Amino acid sequence: MNKKIYMKSYLLILILAITVASCGSTGNGGSKTSEDDYTVEGTLSGLGNGKTIVLQNNWVDDLSLTADGSFTFATKIANAAAAAYNVTVKTQPSGQSCTVSNETGTVSSANITNVAVTCSTAEITFPEPVATEVGNSVGSASSKTIGASGGELSSPDSSLSVSIPAGALANDTVISIQPITNTAHGGIGDGYLLTPDDTTFQQPATLTFNYTDEDLIGTTPDAMGIAFQTADGYWQLADNVTVDTDAKTITTTTTHFSRWSFVEQFRLNPSEATVKVNDALLLQVEFCYELRGERNPKTYERPVLGFKCGPFSVSIASLILSDWSVNGIPGGNSTFGTVHADVDIGGYTAPSTKPDPNIVTVSVKVRNYLNEDSKVLLVSTITIIDEKTYTGTLKFNLKTGVSGTANVTWNMFEDMGDVRRYLPSGTIEADIDMEDCDHQHVTVPIRTSTPAQPEATLVVYTSTNQAYPKQYQFALTGDGNITLSCGSPKRVPVIVPANSIINVYSGSCYDNNSIIMASYTDENVLSEDSWSCSNYGLLSSSWEFKSQ
Repeated sequence: MNKKIYMKSYLLILILAITVASCGSTGNGGSKTSEDDYTVEGTLSGLGNGKTIVLQNNWVDDLSLTADGSFTFATKIANAAAAAYNVTVKTQPSGQSCTVSNETGTVSSANITNVAVTCSTAEITFPEPVATEVGNSVGSASSKTIGASGGELSSPDSSLSVSIPAGALANDTVISIQPITNTAHGGIGDGYLLTPDDTTFQQPATLTFNYTDEDLIGTTPDAMGIAFQTADGYWQLADNVTVDTDAKTITTTTTHFSRWSFVEQFRLNPSEATVKVNDALLLQVEFCYELRGERNPKTYERPVLGFKCGPFSVSIASLILSDWSVNGIPGGNSTFGTVHADVDIGGYTAPSTKPDPNIVTVSVKVRNYLNEDSKVLLVSTITIIDEKTYTGTLKFNLKTGVSGTANVTWNMFEDMGDVRRYLPSGTIEADIDMEDCDHQHVTVPIRTSTPAQPEATLVVYTSTNQAYPKQYQFALTGDGNITLSCGSPKRVPVIVPANSIINVYSGSCYDNNSIIMASYTDENVLSEDSWSCSNYGLLSSSWEFKSQ
């Protein structure tokens, strides 16, 4: 064989051998190939005897542990580009707080072995109680004379009933229920002043509050309570409470009268919201009273006093909150949206397309730290709307001597099915010919607002709206300031807000005790060749807005 050919062949074989060897090495002493899947492993320390902790990786892979030592998640992670892991504590052990270190990262051709979970006894501290002012009277009271044989009385709105048993009163006594403004922490509806408040009953009287489905928005019957105001202004939670979800009542007993209220002990805020596809929303678990054990007549070591509703400390929240879900799916999914928890805050992200139906529920479980098996589900209802917009122009002529053209984009911020509302953006180019002022040509931005406080809007009633089917109306105003030259005989500069002289109310007109609105055939095209309304100061207008 030719020597040069032999040497070239030998070098080629050597290079291939080195290449194969290097590709087969993981860098950690392993011999896995690029097609292998890798495990997420770690160690647990500090878990108390008889305690259980549930870990979770990437929001889907649960791992329940009952003792210290090494652990491995069942689901392996593919060795792909940017293959990530994220280990969190899904359920804290009762009475302990556990933290995770080295909890996130990406897989790079090797098992992950350095996740560390450390548990310690939780220090339970609560916010300081906060006293409030007494409520003011609202409307008239209901009164009744009740004696030794007992009797019943209801509030004027029938939301509260008082039942006094035989033997509770020695003499005839005028019992009154006066509705008052509710100053209780987490108070729902009116508060009630029960009198006489200096009477002690020989037998406990029964107080029964009636609740509705609307009262439960953002909370649950198990999170409800009854509280009374002490002489020094604090709201104390009654501990002998019974909830009847069939009758929709919550009941307690008392041997004294005071100011009483139906309250929510904790809630998910906001309880309702509307978000556009791909948008994000933060949900906060708020507490108004210290959590206690199961409802029973047990007397606790100290009274449960209310505080300003808000988040607990992170250490407490980590003990009692778990299982953030969307439509019952832990962590959610691409169809209904996802939620990622940061202890007592759930970050919800809407899906890229509107689901059908377009209303989803985000929930979180609240566990009573005194009772590991006692869990309450808080729910927030979220409506998802499309990223729908209209764009187009409006030409207008006002009685005040202002005329012009608006180039506008309408962005939807609320979709209630039969009513859709939009906020404007864009510019207005206007000629101002007001009395005793020089002509002025201006270009100003359209005044914008927020969904929480909408000002000028486009309101479109769909074909299913019973009151105004296939009708719509809108308003636009200018923003910023405009400098005019006015006065006689000498002109002087006058600075005026743009929204005070450029304000167009169109598509509707109130006349002869009725409202007339513009109508459409195709909701994707809103147009009018000629529209006027003398009552709104509009001499003439025309527009075309097309859906994008």
